[in-house]
Amino acid sequence: MNGPTLTNVRKYISAIKKSPRKYLTSEHLSKELGLFPDVINRTLSFFDPLVNMDFTYDVRTLLPAMEDYAAKLADESKKTRQPRVQVSKKEVAAFESINDFIFKKYIFESSGLFNRGAELNDADLRVLKKLVMLELSERKSKKAKK
Repeated sequence: MNGPTLTNVRKYISAIKKSPRKYLTSEHLSKELGLFPDVINRTLSFFDPLVNMDFTYDVRTLLPAMEDYAAKLADESKKTRQPRVQVSKKEVAAFESINDFIFKKYIFESSGLFNRGAELNDADLRVLKKLVMLELSERKSKKAKK
């Protein structure tokens, strides 16, 4: 069974915490949130099924379970970001042009044959991209001079 979304749970938690009432029913919560009590009951029934049957159920008692659920969802939704591969000017300066890059990466130096099995990693692709951008900027400046 799919549970409520993280945003809905957080919205309910904040509304419950902001409410000054000691005893909070879904009717009172609906007036604060602007939702029908049936919608709130359907969502909160994930935490306790009695919410649907008992209209005088105190939804404040669900607050710890909702906070635990929100914390669990927040931990699951955090994505691990991979570190970005950065290219220094020194790495780009090692190659004179795009042709030089291709020659050094794809040609066997001993025989001069093309290496079809060579693959570029992320750093090599970034260097190639930087070389292409430099080549394009040089061509654009040459056209502007003419």
